Amino acid sequence: MQLRALVVDCITLAYQRVVNESKDLTPTQLRWQPTPETNHAGFLLFHVFRGLDLHFHQWLSPQGELWVRNKWGRHFVLPTAPANVSPSWSTGNSWTPAEVAAFQVPPVDQLLAYGESVYQSAMRKLSALDLADLARKAADPSMTMSMGSALTIAAIHVPQHGGQIEYLVGLMRERGIT
Repeated sequence: MQLRALVVDCITLAYQRVVNESKDLTPTQLRWQPTPETNHAGFLLFHVFRGLDLHFHQWLSPQGELWVRNKWGRHFVLPTAPANVSPSWSTGNSWTPAEVAAFQVPPVDQLLAYGESVYQSAMRKLSALDLADLARKAADPSMTMSMGSALTIAAIHVPQHGGQIEYLVGLMRERGIT
């Protein structure tokens, strides 16, 4: 197996698990939190897709995120950003519990439509990525990491948060939350 196929398989398997685990969640389930300090599945789903968008469309290519280019941001209502935040704040990165609570979770089909758009585009970007360039600096001029490091982060981000979504869904099933 080639390196590219391994990364594609890792991201694809994790992405499919996230979609399968999330596609039937109700609005109540999307917003349910075991405690006020924990993330809900709606936020995690948003964050997984925003992260994938950032990793592939900002860090690994100079074209920028689909969130901006395809105006996906107009479909989502984010909490008010604090002053002087990093550009990655709109991905849910470093949100406080109050910001997570203020996030207006859209319907699951809207979240999944954004995710599918990002996933399909990311796979096209990955198939066009010259693996010989993995040692080069990431495409985003504000990044100091290599393209290989950025790709590594992308490959672990989806399964990491996908596991959190699966855990929340398991808790909801156990507690009868519908």
